[in-house]
Formats: sequence, structure tokens, C-alpha cells
Amino acid sequence: MTTYDPLDAQQKKNLFWNHPLVTKDYVALTPSMPQVLEVVMDAIALHKKSLVFKAFPRMGKTTTCKFVLSALERHPAYKDRSISLVSADTLGEPNRRESIIISLAKFLGIPIPTRPMVASIRTKVLHEVESRLRNQSGRHWILIADELQALSVEDLEHLQYMQNELALHNIDTTLIGFSQTQISHKITLLKEQKRVELIVRFLNEVWDLPYCADQGWIYQTLKSYDADFTYPAGSNCSYTRFFLPHAYAAGFRIAAAAPDIYKVMSASAKALSLPLVPTEYIFEVSRLILIRSSERDATGFTLAREDIESIVIESKLDEYVDILKTIGAL
Repeated sequence: MTTYDPLDAQQKKNLFWNHPLVTKDYVALTPSMPQVLEVVMDAIALHKKSLVFKAFPRMGKTTTCKFVLSALERHPAYKDRSISLVSADTLGEPNRRESIIISLAKFLGIPIPTRPMVASIRTKVLHEVESRLRNQSGRHWILIADELQALSVEDLEHLQYMQNELALHNIDTTLIGFSQTQISHKITLLKEQKRVELIVRFLNEVWDLPYCADQGWIYQTLKSYDADFTYPAGSNCSYTRFFLPHAYAAGFRIAAAAPDIYKVMSASAKALSLPLVPTEYIFEVSRLILIRSSERDATGFTLAREDIESIVIESKLDEYVDILKTIGAL
């Protein structure tokens, strides 16, 4: 659609329920993502063995993981590197989860027999990685792993073996991991089992995933809602303008509400003994503010603290804290 009038109530009604904010079919860049990418690129440039980012659930780990993968694949400096992405199996029982080798084989397009022998498939994975690097005239394999905390000791042993084998062929390996905070328990377990070599190899450099620490983080994120993100396709109607066309015309911008949103959310997090404001809930609160405010759109529209507090309650932040306590993350 190339012709869209934000003030046309019928057009808005027809398009409302398919809006990306309503269907959650959108991805917003946060200030955390470029920060993570910068650290990752430094680790790769130095050919480090591993680098891990940890965070609570729903802090944007998977989205950041995919952002890093996409950025590296498109970066001209990494054309001679082979980049793989796997996600550890978090659904199966601890002793029946899918091996990291099987996950890697699937990513690389290697057929998996009905009764797979992990050692045999591991060899095929090694050969595939070597083959891809030869075709790229490269000698550096980058393995990006999501849900790293779910890797078993056996998985780490497989990765250690692969790193060693590739090193014999003059190929370096850098593991970039994204993990929940339970990775600390994994490190403790490895220490108790006297597997320090696995800690040194894969868990020696663990960073906290950058998160929202001030109102500026929210402001930088929500600026896109006011200008860059548009709907319907082909129009120049920003997300904020779609839901609040009259208020937008009068100067309202959701990014300008960042200080109030941060104050309310940080106060709510503190009241729940949560040490930070969860990324996913910032997005949830922000989208609900626009959706719920749509019915009150007017030239004199203002966003009151009570409105934000009501939305925070609707976002179920308290249930998130209960989940963290249940899984031992808080």
C-alpha cells in the first residue's frame, strides 16, 4: 500500500489487527546489540577460544544471538570465515537431550541416519567445516551457540575434540555462547568434577549481556517507533503515528516518554526484588502503551504515570519473577 491516511478511521480499523506491534512480528535494534557485536568482533579478531554472554531468561539473548550472526555473515571482513549457529537442546531430559554434534550436523546440512553414531557424524562435521573453509580460503571457524547452559559435559568434550582436531589442520575455532545465568552452576559443577580444562577452554570469559540500565536505553530503542518503523508497507506512517495520529501530529513521541517508562518499570522491578528491568517487558510495555492508548488518541493526548503503571501490571512482570524463582535463576 502506497496511499495511507493515518486519520482515516476506517483504514486504520481494517489494518489494526495485522499491525506488527499487535502480532509481535517485528524486531527492534536495542543499544545492547551493537555493544555485544563489538565485543564479539574483538574476540574473533584475537582468535580467542571462547566468549560467553549470560543473562536471565527473556533478556533478548536469542534475538541478540541472531543479530550477531547476521552482522558477521554480512560483514566483508568475515568472508573468509565459516560461521555456524546451533541452539542447545533445552527440552529433552538431561540424559536424553540432542547432542551438540547432531545439532551441528543439521545446521550444516549433513544427513542424519535413523540410528546415528555420534562419533561418525562428528567426523563428517569436521570434514564439512574444513571443506567450507578451503572453499573460502580461510582458517577460522566461528561457532555461535544459543542456550549454552544446556550443553552437557559430553557436549563440551565433543567441542574440545573438534577444536583440537581442527587446530591440527591450522584451523582456529572461536565459540561465541549465549546462556542463561545457570551457566554459573555449570562452572561450579565442572570445578567439582575437576574438569578445569573445559572451563578454561569454553567458560573462561563470561560477560553479562548488556541490558537497560537507564532511560537512555529505552529512548534509543523507542526512537525507531517514532520514525524508522512504518506500517502499512509502502507508507511513511510510523508505528507511533499509526496508533496515535492526532497526538503524533500535535508532537507526541513515545520515545519522549522513556524517562517515565523507565521510572515506573525500574520501581516495579525493585518492588519485586528484580535487579534489572527485563528487555522483553520493556518491549511489551511499550507496545501495549501504543495499542491501549489508541482509543484515547487526541490532539491533547498525554501519557500519565498511572497509564504506564496499569500497562506494567498487564505485562505480568510479577509472573516473570515467579518463573525466575522457580528455575533457580533469582
